Amino acid sequence: MPLICWVEANADKRYEWGEAGAGYLPDNAAKLRQSVYTALAYGVKGIQWFTTGLVFRAGGELTESGLDVQGINAEVNALGPTLLGLRSTGVWHTEPVPEGAPGLPEGGRVVTASAGLVIGELVDEATGAICLLVVNRSIEENATAVLTLGEVEAAVEGLDPEAGVWRTAGVPDAEQRARVQSALRPGAGVLLRLQ
Repeated sequence: MPLICWVEANADKRYEWGEAGAGYLPDNAAKLRQSVYTALAYGVKGIQWFTTGLVFRAGGELTESGLDVQGINAEVNALGPTLLGLRSTGVWHTEPVPEGAPGLPEGGRVVTASAGLVIGELVDEATGAICLLVVNRSIEENATAVLTLGEVEAAVEGLDPEAGVWRTAGVPDAEQRARVQSALRPGAGVLLRLQ
């Protein structure tokens, strides 16, 4: 059975506890995006948004949170058809590694990676291709994710979410290593494919 993740449409924790003063936070979109992309890196197959009252106004128009959800849904919809065919085989964090989370394994496919990332490894059930969903763990700062990948025999591709096509993101050198670099907004991710 596919795993789904429940994400509250407004990141103000005061909503969860019914506390006074709850409202829309300026970093709401980044917090939601980080929750969604991190869940996808762990192999989640669907996102369930909670609660409707935070997404729509009484007349049916979108709230600020609703606009954030709409934007994130558009990003996920672009990745969705590919992600549905992938199975999670591992997930790692780069420095500083959060307590209880796994760091990059010695001798793994990801040889080095810049700080502040979550990297989900997923395998394409149909082709056997390895994919990496690389996520900016920060909700405050843009990141340039730089990875050195080992055991690379062909070009590494990145999925262009706007065009829905794979584009070359890195090529292997004589030692079968490829360097890949991606600019990531706070909480956002990029899907890479190793052939």
